[in-house]
Amino acid sequence: MTDEYTPPPAEPSAGSAAPADRSAEPSDAELIAAVRGGDPEPFALLYRRHVESARRMTRTLARDPADVEDLVAEAFAKLLATLESGGGPDSAFRPYLLTTIRRLFYDRIRKARREAVTDDPEAHDPGVPFVDTAVQGMEYAFVARAFARLPEHWQAVLWHTVVEGENPADVAPRMGLTPNGVAAMAYRARERLRQHYLQEHIAADPGEECRWAIERLGAHVRKGLSRRDGRRVEDHLDECRRCHLLFVELAEDSARMRGVLAVALLGGSAAAYVAGSGASAGSSLISRLARRRSVQAAAAGVVVVALGLAAFAMVRTGESTTVAEPPPAGPGAPPPPVPSTAVPPSAPPSTVVPPPGSTPSPAVPPGGPSPLSAPPSSPAPAVVPMEARLEPVGTLVRGRPGVLALTVVHPGQPGGSGGGGPVPASAPSTVDTGPLAAQVTLPRGVTLRAGPAGDGWTCTAARCTRRGLGVGGTTRAYLPVTVSDSAGTEVPRVRLTAPRARTLAVAAPVGVRPSGLPAVFAGTAPATLAVGGNSLLSCGGISLTCGKARSGERKADNGDYYMTRYTEAQAPAGLPYGSAVSGATIPVRGKVLWAGLYWSGTGPRPNEPAARLRVPGADRYVTVAASRVDSASGADFGSVYQASADVTSLVRGSRGGTWWVAVDRDAFKGGFNAYGGWALLVVVDAGGPQRTVAVFDGFTPLARGASYSSPLWGVPGPASVGLVAWEGDRTLAGERLTVGGAAVGGGNVVGGWSGGTPTGWHTLGTDARVLPARPRTATLTASSTTDAWLLGPVAVVSG
Repeated sequence: MTDEYTPPPAEPSAGSAAPADRSAEPSDAELIAAVRGGDPEPFALLYRRHVESARRMTRTLARDPADVEDLVAEAFAKLLATLESGGGPDSAFRPYLLTTIRRLFYDRIRKARREAVTDDPEAHDPGVPFVDTAVQGMEYAFVARAFARLPEHWQAVLWHTVVEGENPADVAPRMGLTPNGVAAMAYRARERLRQHYLQEHIAADPGEECRWAIERLGAHVRKGLSRRDGRRVEDHLDECRRCHLLFVELAEDSARMRGVLAVALLGGSAAAYVAGSGASAGSSLISRLARRRSVQAAAAGVVVVALGLAAFAMVRTGESTTVAEPPPAGPGAPPPPVPSTAVPPSAPPSTVVPPPGSTPSPAVPPGGPSPLSAPPSSPAPAVVPMEARLEPVGTLVRGRPGVLALTVVHPGQPGGSGGGGPVPASAPSTVDTGPLAAQVTLPRGVTLRAGPAGDGWTCTAARCTRRGLGVGGTTRAYLPVTVSDSAGTEVPRVRLTAPRARTLAVAAPVGVRPSGLPAVFAGTAPATLAVGGNSLLSCGGISLTCGKARSGERKADNGDYYMTRYTEAQAPAGLPYGSAVSGATIPVRGKVLWAGLYWSGTGPRPNEPAARLRVPGADRYVTVAASRVDSASGADFGSVYQASADVTSLVRGSRGGTWWVAVDRDAFKGGFNAYGGWALLVVVDAGGPQRTVAVFDGFTPLARGASYSSPLWGVPGPASVGLVAWEGDRTLAGERLTVGGAAVGGGNVVGGWSGGTPTGWHTLGTDARVLPARPRTATLTASSTTDAWLLGPVAVVSG
């Protein structure tokens, strides 16, 4: 009696780790990552944090309270759906939310637009001074685009501290930072916003006579240039009115930047929104800007806001090609300093524990300079540098599943390859990165499989997230992908972001290839291999020498006998009449991480290839349908095929013993030089040190004199290689296998040897065993001189 078992789809798998504990006060970025990972519960906290700001913003647009609540509810619902589909912000939740509200409002206005008739001439002419709307609109567009070029966590901190005027201590929990860290990040973000703003002017009118001075204006304002360069810039400013005006604009205080930024992104509703927030600094300027804009430049205002929103949305949807922050504004520019953190007179004193290596900033007394524009008091901590590498595990092959490995390193010191220019040596990195997010861009026809990706990583359709990476830490995500038969040749790419780290873009060295060994499983775990198998075709029982050939006492091969189906007398009952069946004793000492069943033999592939597997201790066979079948043909072995199935769920829980595998009587075609057999390959978590493990799936024919090479995966050093091969002859030497340049198994590696059978047992065409190796590189080479054979799956555990 047998049960039916259909294996899961042939998708690659990856190891996983237990999720990290969340703090009592998670940041917005952590909540967003949780929602994007499939848990909608954290969205409730995001709603509570930001709903009042959303209502305040909506009241500046709609008068009816019912419309206000309706717009707010629709915006939150839209944003939840966006996050669950893998889009949306990484950390700048509130700017994205307010942008969504404004878009929804304008959509409604466009749908319900109607003409208003009035006899009041002042409704058309309020009598304010003339403003050149084209020039004003261009300035607002410059600010909006400059804002969109900033990393998302900088956009978030600018919004909360500059536009809404919130205290760093209030913003810190949402950003996952200390108040000092928020103040330092706000200072750096403002400086970079000004630099980008200047660059927008340069892009609009690049003049060679001004370029040298303009590129150094930011550093000159902060008095960071050398004396000689400073004098040269001043001489140019004396002669060039245009650059002098730019210099004056750049040197203005934070209140003006706040006003311009608010109006550029919120439009005419900026004054009412900021006033409703309870922040007063700069409100009169915002009111003037907004009033002029909403009355005199209504048409241009809509265009400007649309530009700002489009730029902001472009960054959120991953269309931006900016991958790293630019270097400092000019040579000799010092690292951005940490501004002091002011506590309003009405606020109670608080105790702030600075991160390691930082120094608490003194409070600014009432009436002193704004904390957002105050002069520096101590060096700022460096932005965390990251290093990353993206590469296929083995090969990405058309029509096959595969795995990409993304390795991320927090070097714990300045420099690295994190992009965005060098990190000053005077400001070492001493904090973690904050939650990591990887936006994955794959070639046409390649899709990312959603689910766990190992070491705390979780992936959706195009995005993978993980908790922050500590100083000196390394994490690796194994990204399972499905590759279609018509996949493109572009290389996979990843854009890596984190709240306290430099944005980084990496690309794989190669893309999809027409052939090779793709990975069906990869991970990092305390792994070992268990491999074994046996014959399903063997020499006839009536042959006087067959018994000695099977036991290895007589030198013979499958070409010396007429091969027929093999049925062991000790096999448990419960199979259809005439089935071929054999067993192998394979120990499984630990938790099963992955298991694959392979059966191969001579003849055309059946219409519905299947095998029957009896797990040790079970009372019946289970029918396993093949999830993949590969065929080959050649003069040396005729027509042959290999069928395979992922049997992890079926094997998991077993501790080993005798495994029995059977196929139907017509599964393989007998005859001289025919073969048939099965192999079970199991990856086991047996405890001990962490190792890299990968299973490479293939079925590669090797004719006499042929050679085949393919990239693998792993690190140099001691390794275990799980080999499955077919049609090897014990009497014919010359089959060789090298892994990373190191020979594996001697000069006759494929000679009918399988784990789980008696010592010396000759399987007459089936090889399945574990071999030691010391690879120097991650490359496999298989070759033959006098014998033809077929290379099946290969597993490598190294490290």
